[in-house]
Amino acid sequence: MVFDYLLIGGGLASASAAETLRKEGAGGTIAIISDEELYPYHRPPLSKNFLIKNLKSEDIIVYDESFYKNNNIDVLLGTKVLTLCPQRKMVETDNQGSIRYGKLLIATGSRVKKLNVPGSNLRGIYYLRNISDAESIQRATSYSKKAVVVGSGFIGMELASVFAQMGIRTTIISRGKNLLARLGSREISNFFENYYKNKGVDIISGDTVKEFQGTRHVNRIVTERGKTISCDIVAVGIGVVPETAFLESSGVSLDNGIIVDKSMQTNFQEIYAAGDVTRFYDPLFRAHRRVEHWDNAVKQGKIASKNMLGKKDYYNEVSYFFSDVFDLSFDFLGYSSNTDERIVNGSIADKSFSVYYLKSGILRAGFLLNRSSSEADAVRDLIRNRVNVGKNKSRLASLKIPTEKVIAQ
Repeated sequence: MVFDYLLIGGGLASASAAETLRKEGAGGTIAIISDEELYPYHRPPLSKNFLIKNLKSEDIIVYDESFYKNNNIDVLLGTKVLTLCPQRKMVETDNQGSIRYGKLLIATGSRVKKLNVPGSNLRGIYYLRNISDAESIQRATSYSKKAVVVGSGFIGMELASVFAQMGIRTTIISRGKNLLARLGSREISNFFENYYKNKGVDIISGDTVKEFQGTRHVNRIVTERGKTISCDIVAVGIGVVPETAFLESSGVSLDNGIIVDKSMQTNFQEIYAAGDVTRFYDPLFRAHRRVEHWDNAVKQGKIASKNMLGKKDYYNEVSYFFSDVFDLSFDFLGYSSNTDERIVNGSIADKSFSVYYLKSGILRAGFLLNRSSSEADAVRDLIRNRVNVGKNKSRLASLKIPTEKVIAQ
């Protein structure tokens, strides 16, 4: 088989790229290769509404089969790419043989990190990355009364929220001392710790799993610090790594992901990459980053596809993600690494506050919990324009009007 545009990966980045190729006038053949059996779908609901509202696969797909047929896009489901040979412009697959391409997009996403401790192969221990994982967790919650969530990042916090709302007694085991440690804010971590405890969630900090116990099905966890916790279900969310194993001998530049430039192009002229798997140069923060969120997959898929058509579209976005836990919603914009000051705006007690991250007076990131969209828009603009808050920092902390007006005064 030969395709003018070949997209490896069955996620949102590939779906976004395929759609954009046709919208931008691509006239050649297009194919998506996915190792899953379902058309590309939205993953954020898997740890939230998919579980708590018992959604089905058709509720979360990006486009149904008719979209791909109407746009003459082939989708090779249940197909895994084994190797890539850039010199021959060819990939080898497990069940479709060799496939040649004109332009290639790699959007293979990431895979979960797994615990390697005694008992880790017992039934009842789940990792969440795809819809099959979510369906397994969905079934297990129907008989579970006690749950343990290993990990206190975004996935772990979302799953703990879902289990607790289902009436399952839930315990979080956090390796670090703080929840949502990647956000780098004591204010945020303390808020969520208190909030979860008030919702009946137990939290064990500064500890990790030493052993899973049970005959065939897990029923206890022993931690490194000697605690024993009984459970019916365990969900592990300790991070992900980019899915690049099939590229190891390809010559594509790798370093914690696929290295791409601002146009999403790799070190091979005809090969691009987008989404979770990319380590891209972010011109706003002048740093190489890898971002594992929905918004990034959509935007990079569009940028890559336009450049595959010979256009010149570059990454210049303020990264963004959102989450929902219990009755709370929050957004995070920008990049908080290496910041030297935080400003809290709003009321933590009233569950409506923002945390602004600054470096040398310049706003670099913002966390917004139950805040207005106008504030989020203002924060995004300030980050994009590298606005130096300067003497207005104190006024930023008591923001009552759109931020851009405060800075202008």
